[in-house]
Amino acid sequence: DQLGAGISQALGTGGHDLSEEIGGISMLFALDALAQDDETRVSVLISKPPSPIVARTILERAEACGKPVVVNFLGANPHDL
Repeated sequence: DQLGAGISQALGTGGHDLSEEIGGISMLFALDALAQDDETRVSVLISKPPSPIVARTILERAEACGKPVVVNFLGANPHDL
């Protein structure tokens, strides 16, 4: 918009993507795509609590993506991740 703020992309990954069985593959793909998108300056990931194993994978990828990432696993205890 005119203020230079807004959403460049909005991606949904499905309700079970962050389960241990699926492993967050869609969120990882989306995070990689946003990292490559020149219009995206900051990524925001919002999800219900993931599997702890998947949470670690997502957080590691977010840290390594080269852009700021805000992560909110709604209702998750940070000590469990």
